[in-house]
Amino acid sequence: MKVQYITSTSNSIFKYRRKTPKELLDYVPKREIIKALGKNLQEANRLATEYNMLINESIELTRLSSIPNEIKQKLIYEKLSVFISTKGNTKLPIEKSKEKSFKNVSEAYLNSLSVVHQELRDRTDILCKVYPSVFKVVLKVSNPDMETLKHKDLVKVRDILKQLPKRNISKYRHIPIETLVFKVAKGTIQVEEEERISLTTLNKYIKCLSSLCTYSLRHNYIVSNPVSGLTIKQKIQARGQRQSLSKDELEAIDKAFSSHPLYGLFKTLKYTGMRLSEVAKCQIKDVEGVLCFDLRTPSQPLKTLTSYRLIPVHKELLEIVNDIPKILNRYPLRYISKLFSDIVNRTLRETQGKSLYSLRHTFATSLIARGVSSDIVSELMGHSHSSMTMNRYVKGYPIATLKEAVDRL
Repeated sequence: MKVQYITSTSNSIFKYRRKTPKELLDYVPKREIIKALGKNLQEANRLATEYNMLINESIELTRLSSIPNEIKQKLIYEKLSVFISTKGNTKLPIEKSKEKSFKNVSEAYLNSLSVVHQELRDRTDILCKVYPSVFKVVLKVSNPDMETLKHKDLVKVRDILKQLPKRNISKYRHIPIETLVFKVAKGTIQVEEEERISLTTLNKYIKCLSSLCTYSLRHNYIVSNPVSGLTIKQKIQARGQRQSLSKDELEAIDKAFSSHPLYGLFKTLKYTGMRLSEVAKCQIKDVEGVLCFDLRTPSQPLKTLTSYRLIPVHKELLEIVNDIPKILNRYPLRYISKLFSDIVNRTLRETQGKSLYSLRHTFATSLIARGVSSDIVSELMGHSHSSMTMNRYVKGYPIATLKEAVDRL
């Protein structure tokens, strides 16, 4: 059964054909979107489903009035890049003579991304250091052609990745990744179970490679994605991985922090539900007579589209809110996270799943416990919500309603 907008030629080649929605004509200046899908129906259905999703998400973005135009246009262009012709563009992503090598495709893919610096650095490290080292063991070459990557070989690659140690462990930190991979693969280094990378990190590596292969498909460097089905499902649900804090645990941590210069930041995270990185990016503004943490600045890249939001300042933060920038200028974010983990380990009996991020979970669960609707909690957290209508998504809740919800804490 064919996905919507799939047609086939007399040569049994499937194509994606869809009239360009009027909302997107400014971005894709042609009457019809046409993309070749190959001869395999299953792969054609997969690609067509992906194209439908990109187009439909782009249409929704055009209707969002609460998002700054600069961000909205950037996101739409990113989603529609696969449909925008590069004909006549002298700056091709990859030189023809080298177009299929893993190294060159990776470089082109990384150059095409529009992500925060930390994310770009992580993906660069994975694609330019980790995978070439593992390929050298499994494939005997560190820079294979993209079209030679096979699923059965990538299963072996995954099996080696599973055995790698966490890089923040001191005895592994200074070992070059190529040496580390070789010794792990040959069994000359035995990494204990608790020292190995987490399942989340492993899946992050796999998804990074999968994204590269999706990019390669779009640019016709490969004909199918060999990474499909490689990720491993978590044995426990995400809710069980990061735990919220009980009232007694919050009080114990509060007491431990009370004399520390970071106490104000701890309270800010507790009463806003913000990610630590968001605190560093927000501004303090008066909105309709309500003092707010403003995360709507277009130049500040946030995790998702819905992360651009307003959070009213809780009454407990009024006296310290202006001190937060000084604190963040004094302490690196990694130090802050580590300090919180150290305090949790010293203060609490049950520490599994408890981290700085637990304050964000606690903020949400505390609001729900106090009768705040899930839609309002989602808006304060910067989450999309399945029951939110497009009208609600665009306009948002009145700032007075958000203020009333936050002050229930």
